[in-house]
Amino acid sequence: MAGHWRFLELSIPTPDIAASLDFYLGLGFSELATTDARDYPYVVVTDSRIAIGLHARELPGPALSFVQPDVATWARQLEAAGFDLEQQRLGLDEFHEFTLAGPDGHRVTVVEAATFSAPQIQTLPAPVTGPSAHIELGCGDLNEGAEFWRLAGLEGGTDEEDAAAPEALELAAPAIRLRLARGGSAAPRLHFRSAARADVEAAAERFGLALARRGEHWEITAPEGTVLEIVAG
Repeated sequence: MAGHWRFLELSIPTPDIAASLDFYLGLGFSELATTDARDYPYVVVTDSRIAIGLHARELPGPALSFVQPDVATWARQLEAAGFDLEQQRLGLDEFHEFTLAGPDGHRVTVVEAATFSAPQIQTLPAPVTGPSAHIELGCGDLNEGAEFWRLAGLEGGTDEEDAAAPEALELAAPAIRLRLARGGSAAPRLHFRSAARADVEAAAERFGLALARRGEHWEITAPEGTVLEIVAG
C-alpha cells in the first residue's frame, strides 16, 4: 500500500522552542513563515534542503512528516490493512493528521496540507554547516525498515555494491534522502558534508555551542536533542 506522499519536514517535539530556534538561527539556518494550522507554538527552519519543524507540544517522538490530501481515507485504509496508528486527529473541526509507528521507533506523520510557506527553498543561503546530505535513522532490520518507509514512497537500496549484509540502505523521494544505518539510535541525525571548518568553529565559539569530535566528524546537539553530524573541510 505504498503512497506517494510529499515530504514536508522533519518534525521534532521541542520542550524549549525559543532555545531551539536560537540554536538553528545561530548556525545560519533560515526561518520560514508558518500557517495557522497549528494551535500551539510551532516554528520551521531550513538549511535550504530540509525543513525542520519545531513543535512545542507533546508528540510521540520525532517523525518524518508528509503531505497528502484526504488524510482520513488513508488512515482508514492503513488501519484496515492492520497498521496501528499511534496518533490521529480527524475530527470535523481539526487539522487532519495521523502518525504511523514503524520498526525501531521510526514514525511517519501525514498531514492534510503544508504548515509553512517555502517558495524556492533551495535559493535560501546554506548555514555554516553547509546544506544537509541526508537524515540518518538507526535500524535493527534494514529490510523491515526499508519496507516501512516505502509506505511513504521512498525507494532505493544498499549503498554498498554486492554487499551480502550491507551496513546501510539509502532511500529517497523528492526533497528527502534517508539513510537507514544498521544499529545505532532510532533518533534522527542530520548529516552535513560541506562545512567550512573555520566557519563552524567561529559559530560554535560565538554562540557557546559544544562541538564533539567523532573521528573525522563533528557533532553538535541541538537543545531538543537532534544531532547534527558535520564533515568539515
